[in-house]
Amino acid sequence: MEQNSLTAHKYFTGASEKFDYFISAIITATLAYLGQQASFSPIGFNVSTINLLSIIIFAISGFASFKRIETSIIHHRLNYEYLKFTEENCIELADKNSSGMYVVARNAAFWYRIRNICLLMGFLSYIVAKLLYAYTTNAT
Repeated sequence: MEQNSLTAHKYFTGASEKFDYFISAIITATLAYLGQQASFSPIGFNVSTINLLSIIIFAISGFASFKRIETSIIHHRLNYEYLKFTEENCIELADKNSSGMYVVARNAAFWYRIRNICLLMGFLSYIVAKLLYAYTTNAT
């Protein structure tokens, strides 16, 4: 039974890491596309400013995505050390390590939420910019 849970955990961890890498690639590609398509003008209530806002939000999402991957790697290292200390009967070090794992897991969840919120806000601001462009060019 223990082997089944280890196998399931291995599959879950692999899928989670692949998903994080996939989302990071999407964010990076979106930033490249928006940067290529951007046309800048003075800041005000116009399409260029909303496009700039969209790029900034996607950049924050990209930063959060890389921090999420970084904290996941740190969590894996701490988990390895915890298991090693437990196997070697170093209870004090294992307890100290488990408290660190809790903090890192909370940080990973924080970056996960920031990444997803900024990703959604970036797409919404991009849609608003496209709609604003359609209405301002057709109104004149």
